[in-house]
Amino acid sequence: QQKKNAIETNRERYENGLIKLQQTAEVVASLEEDLKIKQVEVELKKKEADEFAAKVGKEKEKVEGESNKANMEAEKCGIIQRDVEQQKSQTQKELDAALPLVEQAQSALNNISAKDFQTAKSFQQPPKGIPDVFAAVLFLMATIDPNVEVDSRTKKPKSTDWKSSLKLMKNPAEFKTRLMDFKELIDTNQVPPQNVSLARPLLALPEFTPEAMKTKSSAASGICEWVINIIQYYDVVQTVEPKRKALKEATDQLEAANNKLAEITEVVNHLKEELRVLEEEFDKAIQEKNAVVAEAERCQLRLSLAQRLVNALGAENERWGQSIIDLGKSLQVIVGNVLLSSAFVSYAGPFNKRFRDMLVNQHFIKFLKDNKIPCSPSPDPLMLLTDDAINCLLYTSDAADDLLCVDLGGRRIIKKKKQI
Repeated sequence: QQKKNAIETNRERYENGLIKLQQTAEVVASLEEDLKIKQVEVELKKKEADEFAAKVGKEKEKVEGESNKANMEAEKCGIIQRDVEQQKSQTQKELDAALPLVEQAQSALNNISAKDFQTAKSFQQPPKGIPDVFAAVLFLMATIDPNVEVDSRTKKPKSTDWKSSLKLMKNPAEFKTRLMDFKELIDTNQVPPQNVSLARPLLALPEFTPEAMKTKSSAASGICEWVINIIQYYDVVQTVEPKRKALKEATDQLEAANNKLAEITEVVNHLKEELRVLEEEFDKAIQEKNAVVAEAERCQLRLSLAQRLVNALGAENERWGQSIIDLGKSLQVIVGNVLLSSAFVSYAGPFNKRFRDMLVNQHFIKFLKDNKIPCSPSPDPLMLLTDDAINCLLYTSDAADDLLCVDLGGRRIIKKKKQI
């Protein structure tokens, strides 16, 4: 039974070994298929990543190009902005310098009372110089004050006599308000240049001074001072006017440049957003590619290890299969072999080798064959009672001296003396 168990155990080990080899071979085949699929996926992911990289590169070029445009426009806007600020500062400075003239003119008007106007209107024959003061006002108010009748062709006052001046003053409060608002008309360039040109010569008259008028009429004195200052203010504004036009043109240019910059900036921001989305997709594609590559490398490593195992044990496949067959056959003849070995140990021990061989070959084996008891074709009791490992230990034992004989069932092995 012990011999049978040993044979069955060995056969089971060989069978398990073959099963493992077959399973490993199947794993190798499966890994090879998986690796093929992974390689296809790797190539696909690489291709996608390369396409993304090319697309991202193009978008970056577009963003850089538009950003360069935006930077150039921003630089131009900065230059224009500096010019505008400089022109605006200079223009405002010159206008501010002229404001005292307006303040003096308006102060002179504020000092005229309703009684002063009534006094002036009461003149049937006004003193010398007063008609010239009001004539200057008629010239300035032509086409502006509806109380001034003008020639439809020349746009000049039809008359500058005292009667026309009285008509101008028929409503003193309204007249005074129109004089106060005259500055706004100058600032908005609504005063015809001809009006000032007609009034200007009167300023050169000897009696055309506030001091000279003061002894004759308070209203005429205030209006005279107003005329002098408002014409001086007009002259300043006209001097500044080209600068104001240049400032307006520069401001319009700045506004246009800023609008263009805003449009380009919007395009740049839109492109940057698209680029950001593309870069996120690109990073995701790279991560997916790296994951697939890593998985393919792991699969390749497992395949390599499995192939090394299969290649290393591939030669054992046939031998283990044959061993299983041999062990199966040994189980079939174990009864006869064990019976032969038992008889050999029990009865043949006292005899010499020749007699033992005769017992085994002529009697024991013949008995087994005659009785149809299964046994090996050429049974050897020594090999039946031992195995290669035990034999190796016995053959190499240090227990023997010079010509030690290791006698196992009649087999004599001579071991030469060790060479020291």
